[in-house]
Amino acid sequence: MNRSTKTTWTTLIALPLLLGFVIVADSPPVSAKTVLQDDAILFSCGQFPGRATRRFRVDEHGNPDLQIDVSNAPAGPYSVIIDGIDRGVLQVNALGSGQIEYDTSPGPGQLLLNFPLTIDSEIDLLFNGTTLAFSLSNDSACQNAGGTTSSSTSTSTSSTSTSTSLDSSSSTTTTTSSSSYTTSTTLGGSCQAIDNTVSLVNCGAVRGAGTRRVRVHLDCERDVRYQMRKVPNGTYSVFVADTDGNLKRGTITVSVRNQGEIEFDDTPAVNEFPLTFDPFGPVSIVRDATGARVFGYPSCQ
Repeated sequence: MNRSTKTTWTTLIALPLLLGFVIVADSPPVSAKTVLQDDAILFSCGQFPGRATRRFRVDEHGNPDLQIDVSNAPAGPYSVIIDGIDRGVLQVNALGSGQIEYDTSPGPGQLLLNFPLTIDSEIDLLFNGTTLAFSLSNDSACQNAGGTTSSSTSTSTSSTSTSTSLDSSSSTTTTTSSSSYTTSTTLGGSCQAIDNTVSLVNCGAVRGAGTRRVRVHLDCERDVRYQMRKVPNGTYSVFVADTDGNLKRGTITVSVRNQGEIEFDDTPAVNEFPLTFDPFGPVSIVRDATGARVFGYPSCQ
């Protein structure tokens, strides 16, 4: 074997090792797994134009992060008020869009999340620091805000919610399903129309998935539906917390295709029940046969 041949074979043998080192060196760090994600559309206050969304997530180590997006809104600075405290400025560009992110371990373009934050933290966006433009709560301040008038606004979005919880044997159950939100405003309407669907958290007692859908109509009539699918047949008690306590509000019977639902309405129709509690209240669904909590929202606690 001549010298040039030896050089060629030596290079070929060394090449995979060299590439291997390169691949290992370029492998990205493993990121923490998201175990809870909740997406919501903020209310447009005083018929303020545009749309704003909030994404709240928690990773497997219990660290939260927050992302707020604005689109089709007037350009300028928006003060981000979280639980009554100014936490920064979201800048909306000439195209009407902007974003701000908070993380406990911030990356490029993110802000440090070093303040208390939960899924229920109140969020308000003030345009130019004075006008209440968007809010997580449709309270009187939001309803009476002096936003720019527009004849109608209609938005919709879809998202994926993932939740993980542990059962008594410390095994992990993960449920992934879709969440969707639609909100619209109309001049002269006494309420803002809302169509809000969220995925219930699987508490680990059974397989399957559940959703809660709340609708508020322009005439302020409300309805809420709790639905389960791919769960064992049987009866399930639905508990919802309100000012009167965490009370049983009804029973879901699962007997066909392993799915069932129950619906409450301010003016109930056939097969509906009177809505006498807060439809956005915390939810617990318990399997009557075992007494185990199978679904919850916003958590299994």
